[in-house]
Amino acid sequence: MVKMKPVKLVPLVLAFVLLMSLRSSASFTPIDNYLIACGSSKSITFQGRTFVPDTQQSSLVLKSANSVVASSNSTVPSPIYQSARVFEAAASYKFKIQQEGRHWVRLYFYPLTSPGQNLESAQLTVVTDNFVLLTNFSFKNYNGSYLFKEYAINVTSDTLTLTLIPSNNSVAFVNAIEVVSLFRMHFSLTRHML
Repeated sequence: MVKMKPVKLVPLVLAFVLLMSLRSSASFTPIDNYLIACGSSKSITFQGRTFVPDTQQSSLVLKSANSVVASSNSTVPSPIYQSARVFEAAASYKFKIQQEGRHWVRLYFYPLTSPGQNLESAQLTVVTDNFVLLTNFSFKNYNGSYLFKEYAINVTSDTLTLTLIPSNNSVAFVNAIEVVSLFRMHFSLTRHML
């Protein structure tokens, strides 16, 4: 009698699960999908997506004692950097969250020329309800002309607050913000797979 080695199907099953999750994620539409052009007076198309002005998003609350808008028609690295909202004191963006769980948070920074403010030497901190995202960041100490930072944050309530805090005698600013719910993969692998 010929003895056959058992075929291990675990890699095949895992490949199938991965293929199915990629197929379903291709048609994924995020429940929370905030694309915010801070300080802009009009919508901006960036990478095939439309960013709306922070003053025109109904599910977003901007809390600021005083803010100004910096804008530029000159050459900027990308349309997303044509405007910025500049804060002289701590300010927050509060997003209404419809689906708790992991969210991408992307922050875009480019030090535009702002009357009376030097955004290149601005020093700022950015925090959420539970996490510190940036601490005392400044373009003065950064070796680039623009910056975007991205984070995967677990949101466990129906709101997400991003607070921008300027350091002493400085300002805080942001050009754009994205808050987008991540695709949830729902599958379980049992111990009894062949």
